[in-house]
Amino acid sequence: MLALVAVLLAAAPDWVATGGVSPRYPKEKFVVGFGVVQAGPDALPAARNQASADLSTRILVRIENQFTDVQSQKNDKFEQEMVALTKSSSDVKLSDLSFETHQDADKVYALAYVERGPAAAKEKAAAQEAMARALQLMEQADGAAAKKREGDALKAYLAVRVAANEVSFHETLERAFQGSATTHEDLAGLERKAEEKVQELLKKPVSTVKDAAQALVAQLDRQGAIAGTRYTVAPFTYRGTAFSSSFSRAFAQDLEVSATAAGASGARGLALRGTYFDEGDLLRIKALATEVESGKLIAAAEVSLPKKAVPKELALVPQNVMEALKDDKVLAGADEVVTGELHLDLTTNLGRRNLLVSPDQDIKVMLRANKACYVRLVYWLASGQRTVLEQGYFLDDSKRNLWVEYPATFQASAPFGVERFQAVAFAKKPEPLPTKKMLVDGEEYEIVSDESPQALVKHRGMHIKKATETESNEMAESVLTLTTAK
Repeated sequence: MLALVAVLLAAAPDWVATGGVSPRYPKEKFVVGFGVVQAGPDALPAARNQASADLSTRILVRIENQFTDVQSQKNDKFEQEMVALTKSSSDVKLSDLSFETHQDADKVYALAYVERGPAAAKEKAAAQEAMARALQLMEQADGAAAKKREGDALKAYLAVRVAANEVSFHETLERAFQGSATTHEDLAGLERKAEEKVQELLKKPVSTVKDAAQALVAQLDRQGAIAGTRYTVAPFTYRGTAFSSSFSRAFAQDLEVSATAAGASGARGLALRGTYFDEGDLLRIKALATEVESGKLIAAAEVSLPKKAVPKELALVPQNVMEALKDDKVLAGADEVVTGELHLDLTTNLGRRNLLVSPDQDIKVMLRANKACYVRLVYWLASGQRTVLEQGYFLDDSKRNLWVEYPATFQASAPFGVERFQAVAFAKKPEPLPTKKMLVDGEEYEIVSDESPQALVKHRGMHIKKATETESNEMAESVLTLTTAK
């Protein structure tokens, strides 16, 4: 009893009250994740798992923001498509995480953390090892092809693609941890050669969307990623962005049917994600299969499809794709803690990634803040207008660090396309945004009055602190992107 009382009365670490923010783990040196669950028999591992998932999400957000920067630097030509593929198709599962935990009478808290420098060095070494393996496999594949051992050559060329994607994945993580990475200049050429050889050896023409799905499944099957597996297929994204389309929804359904027909059933859980690129008259579709539990990359597949084979009613891109790409550049840097004290998370009942929503689906928004705050909730319509859902939704101290469901249900409506939830948290109640009532496709909205391209930045509420100010209004932001379609 005395030991139990001592544990319960032990002072809580500083990160418990702040939702993972601590001067002992500055964000310049560490990446952290936070978890809290109700006390119970399995509470400790559950809290650690939640903290690990939270940390992985923050890494993914950082990768997404960096990809936006790459797009900007490359003038939207998407030369860095490997970064795009990694970003859209990989869940980050980090090993060697360190943890702190704390328990009080009602809850169990966990902090997961990893130091950026050592983690970046580890990812750099892993990328170098994967590159060496890719080169070795290419040599084996060429040797088998020269000796007319087509089965062995195909197996090795497929393995080259997996190793090449591992290189890209580790390079991207290295960049996420320290802002830069050692790049392998011949990686793109290596993967392109492997792809050409695979297509030559498969000798199967692809002339319909169904053919493309079957071709991907056939490649996955040859890599041992079909039999004994249970697939979760996410809608593929356009050019590695967060944008989906009517085509990606239909293609995901075709993939599920083809995988089931090929014998995909069993206890092993795999996630299949990917991206597609339009290149002239062709649509190039790339896919990665990863283990749900470990995040380990299992197989990679690619197929090219004539764009004319895609039915006209299946749009390849959202109608507002160019405007959405411009907005991405404005939003770069969102989802990261702006001050060192206030942090805000945003998710939905449908998740927060690969979101493709139709009008018959209900959307619920959940918010989590590490301290009492006012949340401004703005929705970006596909038309480009921003409608204010909440000027200052108050999360009191009793809701600190807990997921809170916003008391409204949303449904997609025209105009369809790339849309966003933007949540901005303020420690002090902010001034309300000026709005005006407008009709958009028959629906009345409270639209933000300022329609200038940089209005979002001003609406974040940031300003340069004056020398005479003793306390500025802390703020944090989280943005969630989804694609709405019929």
